[in-house]
Amino acid sequence: MSETEKQDIQTAATTAQTAAVVAGASRSRRSSMLVWGSVILTLVSWITAALNPWVGVVVAAAAVTAGAFGIKGRNRGAMRNLGITSIIAASVLLVVIVSFLIVIYFGLQAAA
Repeated sequence: MSETEKQDIQTAATTAQTAAVVAGASRSRRSSMLVWGSVILTLVSWITAALNPWVGVVVAAAAVTAGAFGIKGRNRGAMRNLGITSIIAASVLLVVIVSFLIVIYFGLQAAA
């Protein structure tokens, strides 16, 4: 193997390592943006739930979905904890509003 071929192989290996690092950073940034998006959607869902519960339920479901995709692949760290907290807050809103609406709806149907 000539010296040029060895340099080409070394350059290709270095390029592959650099591409892997850049791809990992891009994935990390994307999941961080999803976590922050989940936090914002959770806050919006709590605010809109006071005005229109159905809109609050839809936005909370979107927040849970964004949070789930955001924490996917994260083992530890502040972003993972923030995503889990956002998912829990949105899930609580979902459970409370949906159960309340179902009890009211079926309660009114049974009373009529």
